[in-house]
Amino acid sequence: MDGSQFFLLAELKIEIAIIKQFENLIYSEIEIMTFSKYHPCPICAKPSPHWERYPRAVCQACYSKACDLHGRKLSFYNVSFSGGFKAVFADNQEEYQSHTCYIEGVECWADEARFGGIVIEVVNEIIKFYHLNKPYGFFSNFAPYAIYLKGKIWSTSEHYFQAQKFVDTPHEEEVRQAPTAREAAKIGRDRCRPLRKDWEVAKDNVMGEALYAKFTQHPDLTEKLLATGNAKLVEHTNNDRYWGDGGDGTGVNMLGRLLMETRERIRYDLSNKPRV
Repeated sequence: MDGSQFFLLAELKIEIAIIKQFENLIYSEIEIMTFSKYHPCPICAKPSPHWERYPRAVCQACYSKACDLHGRKLSFYNVSFSGGFKAVFADNQEEYQSHTCYIEGVECWADEARFGGIVIEVVNEIIKFYHLNKPYGFFSNFAPYAIYLKGKIWSTSEHYFQAQKFVDTPHEEEVRQAPTAREAAKIGRDRCRPLRKDWEVAKDNVMGEALYAKFTQHPDLTEKLLATGNAKLVEHTNNDRYWGDGGDGTGVNMLGRLLMETRERIRYDLSNKPRV
């Protein structure tokens, strides 16, 4: 082997080594982006492929619902094979000069994904809760946190809320004495009992009282609520379209709204607390 052949072979080995390193890098990125892990879509809560780089990415079904602030549907593309980002109105292909979009009323951000494609992530986190044994179960009124109101101890905020349907009657105390939150709810929903006449007007304020007591009388809950930052809090259930989101996001989500109001109220209280 002459000198030129030797150097040619050496260069070839170096090129092969570089190619292998590049392949390993690509495969490692692909491994990170594989769909072996899933996270709940931050909008609909359905399982969505989880990419470490995009932890708040929406699922494909929600992706297809992206629109502008006025409800005009949007489409997103890469500018070329190498990537880039372009947004257009789906009805006439007119350019949409923004990355901001909305899905089910939730503000999102669309952008070029690494190695091509488009990814949409929610701007502000959405926290969905319902079951006691799932993350954020402490937001449930069934959570075992006693509160002190009206000079009495109530085993849970559910006990207090349901009892106020029968304020100043023997039924109120019967609900307070219920052995579980579920039993308190069962008694409170019994329409054979005399529901107070102004209940539909009063119920939101009653719930607000219970929540404020719960999240101020337990320091650990105060910390947990404040730790949610500015996240949207949503009771996600098919079983309730007033207190919850109805399961499809079209419900009132009044419990979530009151929790967010409680969070703001506590922030205000702390910011105005006299320094010792």
